[in-house]
Amino acid sequence: MARYSDVHRIFLQSLISRRFLSENLAIQLYKRSCEIVAAAEGTDPSTQPFQNALELVANALSPIGLEIRALVDEGTKQKMIAIVNTKGDAIAQVATEFTPNEIAYFKLIVECIMLAPSESFSLSSIAAIKESTNLPSKMTKTEAESTLNAFVSKGWLLRSKRGRYSLSTRSILELQNYLKSTFEDEVLECTICMEICTKGIACSIARCKTRMHTHCYENYKMLHRHCPTCSSPWDGKRPIPVGEEAVKDGPDSRRSKKRVEPEVVQEEEEEEEDVEDAHEQEFEEEASDEEMEEEEERAPPPNKGRQRKAKHMDIATRFVDDEAEDD
Repeated sequence: MARYSDVHRIFLQSLISRRFLSENLAIQLYKRSCEIVAAAEGTDPSTQPFQNALELVANALSPIGLEIRALVDEGTKQKMIAIVNTKGDAIAQVATEFTPNEIAYFKLIVECIMLAPSESFSLSSIAAIKESTNLPSKMTKTEAESTLNAFVSKGWLLRSKRGRYSLSTRSILELQNYLKSTFEDEVLECTICMEICTKGIACSIARCKTRMHTHCYENYKMLHRHCPTCSSPWDGKRPIPVGEEAVKDGPDSRRSKKRVEPEVVQEEEEEEEDVEDAHEQEFEEEASDEEMEEEEERAPPPNKGRQRKAKHMDIATRFVDDEAEDD
């Protein structure tokens, strides 16, 4: 096996500076590292395979509590690589660019996503903003939206065209230990690759435990026409979606404490409609109070002939109008 050299040191620095990147980019960085050392030493570039070089770098990181992990991104189908801190509070370590209150908010969002019913592993934008009211230091609606946008832009969350939030590949890679220890009953593992699965398919047979990433399912289906767990034939049967496609448009249900099988989700949602409506009304009232205070501050003095809008203005209408403008 090749020894750890200047090539590996330069390659490691390029990985650390990015922390999360595609395997294709990592390969290019490795080739560039070989060229730099070869030019400096006047020798031919190294021909060591990329995977061997990556293994050497990973071994060098292990004593300091860092690890290299890889996972295929379900959106781009690209293999992604991340340098992960395996010690301490996972979320606090990976989200150092955020304030303590923002990190607490991120934890709430992650919890909602992992406890979402129907194995949907996603959260609507309205429900995500509502979670900000559960923080020790409350956020305004505008602050919550801004923080959510930051989570997306920094690569910790994904936001779909439907406006639903889900965990990014980066979050799944870097928070793997945290997710498995905190949400032991909710985490799904792909039957094929054994990695965490938050988007993919489930076997259509009730109570079957098969769950697969979409790309793992597509590859498996090319060679096999039966479920790897229950052995039932798949011809003519549509698998059950896992991820955002598993939930219909509408308000999110109250978080469950344990994963609920898809067939009993609707009964639970019907029982919780009153609770959801109460939370909705409470959030609308809080948002309207905040808007009313801002409106009063902007209003001109009474001596200029203008009167402030009546405080008994319809709260629900104002909240809906505000949501429409945000959209």
